[in-house]
Amino acid sequence: MTGTTWLAGVCAMLMTVLSFFGTHALFGPLQLVSGLFLLAVIGLLLADAFSGVRGLFAGQGPRVLLRALGTCLLLAVVLGVQPTVHELGLRSLIALQRGALETAAQEALATAKDDENLWRPAFEIWPALLGPTRAAAWREGELLLLDFEGSPDAAVGLCYNPRHLQHKDCGTPLGGPWYRYHS
Repeated sequence: MTGTTWLAGVCAMLMTVLSFFGTHALFGPLQLVSGLFLLAVIGLLLADAFSGVRGLFAGQGPRVLLRALGTCLLLAVVLGVQPTVHELGLRSLIALQRGALETAAQEALATAKDDENLWRPAFEIWPALLGPTRAAAWREGELLLLDFEGSPDAAVGLCYNPRHLQHKDCGTPLGGPWYRYHS
């Protein structure tokens, strides 16, 4: 493996760790850092691919090209699993903070009006600097919707649904009364 291959692999692993622990909020630190790592990985992969092609034409044999293509394929697979890694990280954070999250959600549902922002400090489950840049929580009937990953015109986050009611925007169950929310 070449130096660029190792550097691209390190960048991809750092992206995976950040994706596990952080939130993909609009203009959030994770989104900006992940974007820089992604650009670094793409640049390094292109450099490795060009060196493989150059090695092929320099008479070093097809093994050089196959090594470069194998590296590109491996890193493409690593980058392709980022959404799954992110969801596993979110499930883990919910499981670790379940008691505090559910207490805050029940309190918010019991005391709030329908049009009030119900965000509570207990909903901050991320490590420092990896949390959302903007966050909102609101009540919709018997559901509490937490928006922390979407853009201003598309909410993405969690749905607290203690009675497991059907809702068009609450999809994947994340354990207990928590569901993934996409509007």
